[in-house]
Amino acid sequence: MSSFHRLHIRNNAFSEIPLMRQLLTGLILGCLFFSASAFSAEPQRKIVLIAGPKSHGPVGNGIHDYPWSVKLLKVMLDNSNIAQQVRVEYHLDGWPTDPKTLDNADTIMVISDGRDGDLYAEAPHFGSPEHLAQVQKQIDRGCGFCTFHFSTFAPDQYAKQILDWSGGYFDWEENGQKKWYSAIQVHDTAVEIASPQHPVSRGLKPFQMKEEFYFNLRFQPEGDGEKLTGLAPLLSVPVLPGREPDGKVVAWAKERANGGRGFGTTCGHFYENWKVTEFRAMILNALAWTAHVDVPAEGVQARYFTHQEITAAISGKQGTERATLDEKPIRVLLVAGNEAHKWHNWERTTPVIKSQLEFDPRVKVTVSTDIEVALTKELAHHDVLVQNSYANWHDPKVLSPEAQKAWIDFLQNGGGMVVIHFANGAWNFSLPMAEASDWPEYRKLVRRVWNHKGEGDAKSGHDAFGPFQVNKTSLPHPITDGLTNFAIVDELYYRQDGADPIEPLIVAHSRDTQRDEPLAWTYSYGKGHIFQTLLGHSERTYETFEACEMLRRAVAWSANRNIIAMTRDVAPALPVPVLPATSSAPAKPAPAPKATGKLVLSEGKFGKALDAAQGGAFFAAHPEHRNATVTVDCWTKLVSKDGYNILVASEPKTSPTHWEMYSHAGSGLFAVYMPGRGGDYRTEVDIADGQWHHVSMIFEPGRIHLEVDGKLALDKPLPAPLPPAAAGPMAIGQLVEGGIGCNGLIDEVRFTRGVREFNELPTTAPILDERQLATTLGLWRFDKLVGGRSPDECKRKLDAFALAPAGTTDRSPETDPDHWGSKAVGFDWTEKNSVDGRWQDTEIGRWLASIVGLPGSAVRKGLSIRVGDSQDAVLCYDTEVCGLRAIWTGGFLKFDPARFGIIASPQPDGTIQLTTQEGQQWSGKVQFRRMYAHDPRVVLEYVVDNTLVRESPWREAGNVFTRQFEVEAGSTPLNLMVIPTGNAEVVEQVIAGRPSILQTVGAMKRRIVLLPEDGSPVTLKAVEKSGRLTIPPREKPLRFKLVYSTGFEDDTPALTALLPNLKLDSLAEWISPGPARWTETITTRGSTSFSGKGPAVAKPPYVVDTVTLPFDNPYKALLFTTGVDFPPAGPVKNGADPLTTLYVCTLHGDVWQVSGVDGELRDLTWKRFATGLFQPLGLKIHHGDIYVLGRDQITRLQDRDSNGEADDYECVSNLHETSVGGHDYVACLEVDSEGRFYFVHANQGA
Repeated sequence: MSSFHRLHIRNNAFSEIPLMRQLLTGLILGCLFFSASAFSAEPQRKIVLIAGPKSHGPVGNGIHDYPWSVKLLKVMLDNSNIAQQVRVEYHLDGWPTDPKTLDNADTIMVISDGRDGDLYAEAPHFGSPEHLAQVQKQIDRGCGFCTFHFSTFAPDQYAKQILDWSGGYFDWEENGQKKWYSAIQVHDTAVEIASPQHPVSRGLKPFQMKEEFYFNLRFQPEGDGEKLTGLAPLLSVPVLPGREPDGKVVAWAKERANGGRGFGTTCGHFYENWKVTEFRAMILNALAWTAHVDVPAEGVQARYFTHQEITAAISGKQGTERATLDEKPIRVLLVAGNEAHKWHNWERTTPVIKSQLEFDPRVKVTVSTDIEVALTKELAHHDVLVQNSYANWHDPKVLSPEAQKAWIDFLQNGGGMVVIHFANGAWNFSLPMAEASDWPEYRKLVRRVWNHKGEGDAKSGHDAFGPFQVNKTSLPHPITDGLTNFAIVDELYYRQDGADPIEPLIVAHSRDTQRDEPLAWTYSYGKGHIFQTLLGHSERTYETFEACEMLRRAVAWSANRNIIAMTRDVAPALPVPVLPATSSAPAKPAPAPKATGKLVLSEGKFGKALDAAQGGAFFAAHPEHRNATVTVDCWTKLVSKDGYNILVASEPKTSPTHWEMYSHAGSGLFAVYMPGRGGDYRTEVDIADGQWHHVSMIFEPGRIHLEVDGKLALDKPLPAPLPPAAAGPMAIGQLVEGGIGCNGLIDEVRFTRGVREFNELPTTAPILDERQLATTLGLWRFDKLVGGRSPDECKRKLDAFALAPAGTTDRSPETDPDHWGSKAVGFDWTEKNSVDGRWQDTEIGRWLASIVGLPGSAVRKGLSIRVGDSQDAVLCYDTEVCGLRAIWTGGFLKFDPARFGIIASPQPDGTIQLTTQEGQQWSGKVQFRRMYAHDPRVVLEYVVDNTLVRESPWREAGNVFTRQFEVEAGSTPLNLMVIPTGNAEVVEQVIAGRPSILQTVGAMKRRIVLLPEDGSPVTLKAVEKSGRLTIPPREKPLRFKLVYSTGFEDDTPALTALLPNLKLDSLAEWISPGPARWTETITTRGSTSFSGKGPAVAKPPYVVDTVTLPFDNPYKALLFTTGVDFPPAGPVKNGADPLTTLYVCTLHGDVWQVSGVDGELRDLTWKRFATGLFQPLGLKIHHGDIYVLGRDQITRLQDRDSNGEADDYECVSNLHETSVGGHDYVACLEVDSEGRFYFVHANQGA
């Protein structure tokens, strides 16, 4: 019997006392309590929280985040409904500096790693004999003790102690060897309250949570007959395969004989779970209960606090000092604007500054672009004015007397001000075309101003925009205390004009003046505190943590509020800007594009090129041209750095989905600007040097990758995607809306669907074969003009044209011309009539057979399979070679809405993690046989050199994916190329005792690990820049897994923790039929040609009965019917009634079973029978079996458990070829009396 079944909790000490005695005793105790409390308050209970160092990946990944967990617990307890009853302190890095602080603790919680054999360190309480003795000392006096998640791990030698201290532990050891008795599984599942009457369960109810659950824990050593009293299960997880009776328990409480209390939980892997109310309450209840604080009836209640709020609450607090949150807001008015003055990118910097300031949870920012309204209507309602480079450039209007007075009064009465960069140039006598606006008092509000008219050393200036080092001065100040010197990319201002004294906080050495120039200082005006910084030229300033932190502190300091010192992990630099819907013009003047009405060609890199200085070009773009995933590349020769040079631009700058490839003014650096996706992505490569350069942009949903001359120049993640951009014109050599052009030549502009990397500099003009044509969205060589246009060599023929000159009736770029129309075919129709994106909204299912457009080459016979618990990752196979072609994460497939999605190849809708080359992967002859469906898993079956192979793909966690194989016995050795031969080196490594191979391509690391059975002869080796799996001759079937890991960080720690938990399960369960997936009841009402009314007429020679299609169905499935057949008399293998049933296939991959097809057609029931087929254009029922003809194969569909859905997709024949084009038609399946199939095959038909 489990120790939990011997539970004895003394919850009611009065349960056996007669009622009168209870009343009398209660009255006496109440009087005594009143008397005592009148002279002394109940002592506060002390809770000590100990955190080990974070493990399992970098800070911010939300896993094993021990330091943040203890800080959060302190803030929650200090702001909870028991805050007055407790005092809480936390210690980082594994143990208190002074262990004497434990001597008066009422309970201790350890949140840390634990030792797992030779992995990780021992939990801190077992970390040394001194720690062990220190804890035992507290236990002996009745102190509480709590373990949390990984700190529940304990070796055998300390089993007795931990059972006494907390009541249970994770058992990983047997006879000194690592051998798990306990186990680990990750589930998003229901959690039950095992002991609802226990004080720790107060206020709790069953809940759902995703967690890495440890289970099968030790609650009593084997062979120990002594009963353990006071042990209670708290949480139980029904889905866990735990041993009876207590193997599903994941949280427990222990009451010791000396009155001390213990608690443990194996939950806590994911930091995100602190947002789960019940989980949060249970931990808080446990801390209160183990500290002997009476748990309130509703439980200990405290909300979740963000990292920013935690930092704010604990800032400046020591020991058990209460960490309360200052809820009083700091109201900030952020002023920017002036359409004539956009050199300082205020439209980009303003949202970044707002985001950075609001990392301080007290700060609430209001943005204004009207300085008069801001000063006269809004300023009085704020605490701080932030002047973000606002200058009345080319605006001679004087600031009104009302605005001047409001500003002065605000500061003199104690308002704060922060002055950024060129805000010091406003209302100045030297301001170009704005001399009349001069306001002398502004030079007292702002102590150092820009003087355009100074002579010699009195004339203000700046170093060229670029990187430089910023150094702190020795002046102590809370704005810079604790910060270090830092590098920044900015403009270094010098010779700023002003006579009033300043004491610099930071300086930087100017290349121009060869002096250390002051860059920030503080001073007062009346009662107002002012901070002025000369940093802030562009959004690149805020890539630097120190610059952001100084602004945050300056706002609090100028508002006379407590400064909260943020850290890099709390307030990262450069968040996603949310830009106003206004134009974002260049930072410096740039050549305007000429509108000549014609394209001008000059000598190019290969043949001719577009002379963009004479005007840009346009083409009628599709969404594929402008949305991820797309690769854009071209050759360019730029002859000037005086302004921006636009190479390719999508949409006007007013659109948040706008992007442009260009070179920077002044530096010539190649960059891409995406206003809605993080701003400017700038390389350090100058391409405006008068030489030819090849540049490319790979735009993925989650990354941007820039290359120059065949070399990687930038690789950065992108913020969350915006809604896709709509169709519209794109520009080459200028912005779409005009205003900025290009001073140079542009040649060989190419758009490619998917990722196309350039590992070396192209030496010739691109030559497109059939495969490249299938993925090329547009190619403009600019070698010749046909009818004034540059031909597009892509199939869409979107020829590039010039913008009409000013004064003509139509200067707007063209829209997409009709592919077919009344002039061609005699009826009114355009391509727009078939642009329909509904397939993207269809609930397709777990897989889809189709062409799949991948970087480099498309998969002709692709099978894309969703994997993982969330089904948000995909493994894509080529069934022709039975090999893995790609892995991506994010979404499933992206369908081009043109022609209802059937003309263009589907694309990966996510971030590609891995691709392999087209071609053979297994060393022998392969034949695909079938796919078994068992929701949510699938099993693929194929034959390699007469050897049966089965595999099932899955996503285990993050970017870790598996292929589980079962290979039958046989005498033939098999080889599988898992990493095709390439240019990148492949090295062998051992991870957690398992062989692996690692390939590094640029910043991306791709690893494959072999998980074999014990004693398995299967090997995984690096062979000549490739990876090879070898399966030797075998006398019995073999089972193994290949684990794929991708990412930009070292995956060793994560894999070391994960691999021991991956099991080699049998595929038999997933081969067997699974539950039905398409269970909705769908009915329609048909009609017959004979209505039954009116006089009888002779039987017509031809009649039409209507089987009404369920266009409005719960799956949003499209119903372009392509094949119909009726079962012959006799049994149908899935149990359908042959007399009243028909089967229908549809172009988008479904097969429907329709029942109720009788003489009246009144009650038709539709059941989705099969999904994910490759454009089926034929269906035939032969001998009771359903055969469907697709572009990839003839498939026999079998419903083995008669639940109305196919679960065996057998490949009868895949001998016919298919191309990557959009006009293959494989149709009209027929069968003769001898069972031979016939069909029409129009490969690449027009």
